[in-house]
Amino acid sequence: MNPVVFVHSSAALLAIVLAVPPMRRKVGMNMWYGVRIRASFASEKEWLRINEYGGRQLLLWGLVLAGTATVGMFVGREHW
Repeated sequence: MNPVVFVHSSAALLAIVLAVPPMRRKVGMNMWYGVRIRASFASEKEWLRINEYGGRQLLLWGLVLAGTATVGMFVGREHW
């Protein structure tokens, strides 16, 4: 198996798993996990709204990355 496919698949899975809690508004305000910009710390409501959007964007990125990994599975070894 192409090692690049494994790396892309792993990164895609990690991104998708990390995207779900903020999208579902399950992550409270903190300093470690979420979209940490000045506007998101204005209030709990803004934190949840901004992180919901950030979670959707991360999910989209994870799905695109999973798509590239899927395409990479069909690339011949001579093109690695």
